[in-house]
Amino acid sequence: SDVYKRQGINAEYGEPRETTMALAAELEEMEARIMAEIKASEERILAAIAANPGAAAAPAAAPAAAPAAAPARNVTAAPAPAPAPARAPAPAPAPAPAPAPAADPVYNVTQEGNITIVDIGSPDSWVVDTKAQGGMAGIQVEQNCAKMYNDVRRTRNGFRWGLFKFDASCSWIIPVSQCKATDDFGADWMNFVANLPEKESAYAVYNLSLIHI
Repeated sequence: SDVYKRQGINAEYGEPRETTMALAAELEEMEARIMAEIKASEERILAAIAANPGAAAAPAAAPAAAPAAAPARNVTAAPAPAPAPARAPAPAPAPAPAPAPAADPVYNVTQEGNITIVDIGSPDSWVVDTKAQGGMAGIQVEQNCAKMYNDVRRTRNGFRWGLFKFDASCSWIIPVSQCKATDDFGADWMNFVANLPEKESAYAVYNLSLIHI
């Protein structure tokens, strides 16, 4: 290091001593200049404050008070609307009146002993039995035939047989006669045979009791 000092070189930075001293002098001068400017600025500020005391900084304004909360309103909830009344069920339609039962056919009768002679009147009063379809073409069955048929087949009515025939035009089958039943089966049969027409076609219904031996 002595060699460096003799040669005028900065041992720390490896620079000549004159250069280092010059840089130090410049830094000191710059520092002095900055300090002088700061001091002058402070003096100007203090002089301005002394000349105008009112210009001193006013204390910070107190923060504005928060607005008071509005009092809670005592709101009563509106009542819920009443439920609509349930609709009454529509009345069931009245049932259609039952059709009036058909009146039993009526015919005039003449009693000859145990035989009932049937007279159903003139052809213009005859009524077709609509349930007796599917027979011979062009032949109509008068509705009193069904009455006589049921009278005989139902034993409780007490009839043994019934007889039917064609009218004069051969376009209708009409009831002719019927006979009450007796306890004499043979006599009832002979009575039936005796009333069959000799030269005309006829239909008959006979209630016969069979006894198996």
